[in-house]
Amino acid sequence: MTAAWALTTVPTPRGRIGARLRPAADDAGAAPLVAILHQSPLSGWTHEPVLDHLAHPGPVAILDTPGYGLSDPGVGDLADYAAALWDAVEVLRDGRRVVLVGQHTGGHLAMLVAAAHPGDVAAVVFHGVSLYTDAERADRAAHYAPDIDDDPDGTHLATIWARLTHLYPDVDVALRNRAVCDYLVARPGYAAAYRAVFALPVAPIVDAFRATGIPSAVLIGSEDLIAARQDRVTRALGSRVVTLPGLTDFAPWEAPADFAAALDVLVDELLAARTAPRTS
Repeated sequence: MTAAWALTTVPTPRGRIGARLRPAADDAGAAPLVAILHQSPLSGWTHEPVLDHLAHPGPVAILDTPGYGLSDPGVGDLADYAAALWDAVEVLRDGRRVVLVGQHTGGHLAMLVAAAHPGDVAAVVFHGVSLYTDAERADRAAHYAPDIDDDPDGTHLATIWARLTHLYPDVDVALRNRAVCDYLVARPGYAAAYRAVFALPVAPIVDAFRATGIPSAVLIGSEDLIAARQDRVTRALGSRVVTLPGLTDFAPWEAPADFAAALDVLVDELLAARTAPRTS
């Protein structure tokens, strides 16, 4: 039986960070903090079921990216987003090492955080991450996330719904309803974190993360929007890819026990790899 979790905000020098927190089950403080970074433009609710099913004995935190969910608005580039999230992690980890779990945009943030704090980050699990080419970044910046302005007649709601239905035609309506709320409350706008990702070349981020030697893996649903791109992660980082059949970007809601069990296995494997002695 896992401990109860709570929804709160974490005060940091860069503003408040929304957090869903599950306390540790271990008393010795040996198990790392698992910090989960969600996809844009959503918020930490996307991984809530993990808190009820993950067997990991250490604390678990799902953090809202600045400007999303309960977090104060983000400013600056993607590195600033990463720094704000690490500020919250520092408050929460109480000296523990950290395992980062990052989905999509959260995966980019996880690489930045890990590269900046290699002595504290023990492992990274990508819940899917896109290692864009420069041409892909330029195309995405131009076309993927157009502004959606509020309209007094409410037509912006229909625009958001049409976008979500196009992206996730098979995802439960209740989950899409929650996603609409995230679009509406994002500050300064739903596309801010997307644009921060598209503005930053990927290769230097990957190189900096790879140089840390921090072990990584990928856990993703077979129907996730970016599932087909995970071979790039394997080629770039040597990450093992675990695919959950039939699941979408919302895998933690669609099969919470399966997702959490697979994440538990990967966390244990990566921690063992991090501590294993090197052979010459």
